[in-house]
Amino acid sequence: MTREDAQIRVRDVATAEEGYLEKSWAAYKADPACLFDKKAGAGRDNVTKYWYDIRNGFQGGYWCQVFAYWVFTRAFGADKAKKMLYLDDWKSGDPWTNFDTMSWRSNFEAHGARVQTSKAQVGDMVFYHKSHVGIVYKLDSDYLYTIEGNTSPQDGVNPNGGGVWKKRYKRTSSGVDAVQMYGRPDWSVVESIEPVPAYKLKGIMLDTISLKEGQTIYMDKEYGDYWHVIGTDFCVNANLFKGYKA
Repeated sequence: MTREDAQIRVRDVATAEEGYLEKSWAAYKADPACLFDKKAGAGRDNVTKYWYDIRNGFQGGYWCQVFAYWVFTRAFGADKAKKMLYLDDWKSGDPWTNFDTMSWRSNFEAHGARVQTSKAQVGDMVFYHKSHVGIVYKLDSDYLYTIEGNTSPQDGVNPNGGGVWKKRYKRTSSGVDAVQMYGRPDWSVVESIEPVPAYKLKGIMLDTISLKEGQTIYMDKEYGDYWHVIGTDFCVNANLFKGYKA
């Protein structure tokens, strides 16, 4: 897998979540399945599928950082995500026990992963002054385009906005909207992974589905109904392609 392939995978997993809304406690207790519907059960209680998948006991906490981490776990699996985002050697041993956006930013810096604005790339973490973090999915000479959890669709940084939304900022933004730091994931963790074959599933169109930690089927939009598979051997051995030709 090339670095560019990995960056595209992060971009696609992250942007597919656009429009997801956090849930109310009442909706979650009445029907936990609402977590996995983008719109159902919407509320203001910071209850999300991202906390559910990563550390359900932390439901109700701010979730911009767990969304960013979740994206990498879905793209590459939890073990690789921790290494790529410098969470495998977290000082407390458990990054979720004492984890906040400012500490995460400092951990990127401690690993020499701070990036100059002029060198920012797709897939980089972007840390704002308001203790908020997002993922870069596109850049041009004038604007920075991000996908963020726990924010609003309106312009400007909103560190508790209630959903997953694409955002756009002038690269020269100042004040509360200013970027405090870009953090570069350790792409070398996945650059050694061999390319995964694509499977064409006849007449089947699937949403992104999680099989188990580290194994996900997702659609490569560039190739229509071709699907890349993380954990191909697991999928084949589990006979998930029964009736279809690889």
